[in-house]
Amino acid sequence: MLMLMLLMLPSFDNDLAVVRHFQAPPEDAAYLTDPHGFAFAPNGVLFLVDRVNTKVFSWSPDGRFRVSWGKRGEGPGEMFRPVHLTASNDEVYVLDLRRRIYVFDHAGNWLRNLELTVQPRAFTRLGANRFCIMHLEEGIQRFSLIGEDETMHTIHSAALRYPTEIPGRRNDRPFAPEAEMQRGPDGDFYLGFSEDAILYRVNAAGKILGQRSFDLISELPTEEDIAQFKALDLYAPWRSDPRVRMLGDFDYDLPKGLYVYFLIKGDRIAFILTPTGGMWGVGTGYPEGTYTVCDFETGKRLSRGSFSFPGDSMVLFEDDRCLGIIVNPDGDREVVELALAGM
Repeated sequence: MLMLMLLMLPSFDNDLAVVRHFQAPPEDAAYLTDPHGFAFAPNGVLFLVDRVNTKVFSWSPDGRFRVSWGKRGEGPGEMFRPVHLTASNDEVYVLDLRRRIYVFDHAGNWLRNLELTVQPRAFTRLGANRFCIMHLEEGIQRFSLIGEDETMHTIHSAALRYPTEIPGRRNDRPFAPEAEMQRGPDGDFYLGFSEDAILYRVNAAGKILGQRSFDLISELPTEEDIAQFKALDLYAPWRSDPRVRMLGDFDYDLPKGLYVYFLIKGDRIAFILTPTGGMWGVGTGYPEGTYTVCDFETGKRLSRGSFSFPGDSMVLFEDDRCLGIIVNPDGDREVVELALAGM
């Protein structure tokens, strides 16, 4: 009966729809080596961070290229390994694995740093001078709050602990578990773990207001999943990663995560699952994936979809937006905004 219900759900084409193109920047050898995260400011300005080149790229709301900045170093405004960013109408906040948040204006001028006491994986800006940081603490994935006075406290809730691994099993999953957080249409924030079909609603003060359950199904990798995973055409900078070179050593008997990302738009939410999403850090794009669309209020499953682009393409998700760095027929990479069917 369950399989029959899944087959009855409407499905969509494998490609996401391109809704907007962004102008290529002036010739720059460092352009888009490893794009890792993006943010649209409330005024529509787009920012994209490149992890390897330690650069931030920006476009105006009409798609024209604006500016780029950043270099590796120890000086003011110089970065080490930026992995994520968010933006207000005036400032850009860049999360760095150096346990630091760099703050710039929209022209790329460095303003100040915020120092962290934990190893961050991702973050979101809750409001003026307040952030939620996703990090590991004693092997447990946690969400914590930090203000610009650099004081920090964990959101204390047993429900927000990272799900425990199966005793005696290794942690290397082909469809990795993940933690994710996004802003909702109500202005609050939603946090969740991909082995749990529950999202927690948190306000800008860090108070847990409630939770929502969604009709998601936990599955083991199929033979087709395993074959696809072993034949992955990964984005070039990842191919030297030792975990990639040992694809055959993953534990395919462990269930897949329910999602790697979720995207909330209006009265719907999409839960996106990619084969390697959790292995290289939150925000890491991937060229292929599947997704399930649910009603945001009731949690009812509405439809399914999938996407597939050439191997050196990347698809990133943030809040209610989807950004693609797509390889075109000429072999060049283009930055485009994408829309998921059913959303």
